[in-house]
Amino acid sequence: MSYILSSLVPFFRKNPKLLFLVDGIGALLTLMFLSIVLPAIRQFIGIPLKALHFLAVIAIVLLLYSTACYFLNPLKYRFFVKIIAFANLTYFFITVGTVIFYYDQMTLWGFFYFGLEALIILALVVLELLIGSDRRTL
Repeated sequence: MSYILSSLVPFFRKNPKLLFLVDGIGALLTLMFLSIVLPAIRQFIGIPLKALHFLAVIAIVLLLYSTACYFLNPLKYRFFVKIIAFANLTYFFITVGTVIFYYDQMTLWGFFYFGLEALIILALVVLELLIGSDRRTL
């Protein structure tokens, strides 16, 4: 995984605006899963609807922030990338906390979905922190 991340860093260093687009698309996909797909199959996931809706609200906030940054085109990308990195990290911890809280109700499919989501979020956070901390980023 580190090879993939290290190959993405030069690209996003030159095009930091696209990192907001990637983040926004990820937040949109998460929102769609949390608000449409998972509620429809929640008996196979094991997390109550209220918890899915709570996570979906956070995904909406992340989607709005990333989309705004992409379209507003801020001059100081590094600062705004760091904000979304820490927001994503917070979402990661909230998601892990939700999984722990509902551990006894979760199914294997639920662990698989949220585990995969957690890995993707962590990879994105690492990428965002690398870009946000790199002085060579535009």
